[in-house]
Amino acid sequence: MTLRYTVLGDPRTKGSLAHGRHGRAYWPKRVKEWEEMVAVEARRATRDRPLIAAPCTVSIRCYLTPTKSGKNPGRKRGDVDKYARCVLDAMTGIVYEDDELVDYLHVSKHAVEVGCVPRIEVSVHILVLT
Repeated sequence: MTLRYTVLGDPRTKGSLAHGRHGRAYWPKRVKEWEEMVAVEARRATRDRPLIAAPCTVSIRCYLTPTKSGKNPGRKRGDVDKYARCVLDAMTGIVYEDDELVDYLHVSKHAVEVGCVPRIEVSVHILVLT
């Protein structure tokens, strides 16, 4: 089985928890909103399919708007592992039972083409064990 879907919008990274004035930890609003967008598209793509309960491989392509100024104009910001963390967490309980089932992960960053929208493209494949 192969599952593919696209999430339009500026991809977000999921780094460390933020801490409020009284020391309470929380995920920033922009991260929670992005995770929910990923979850919505994952639900659309899975429709009525059962949760994956076997080892799988995930590919995530992040199309980002390059920076226009600063030390490195044209740089694509964000760590690939933090983009992956956000997407993998959002798919837990929707695509697969738990993200520990992901045995192989490929994440890449690309500059968004002129006239195109920033986005992520996700594909999930169940591994056939022999």
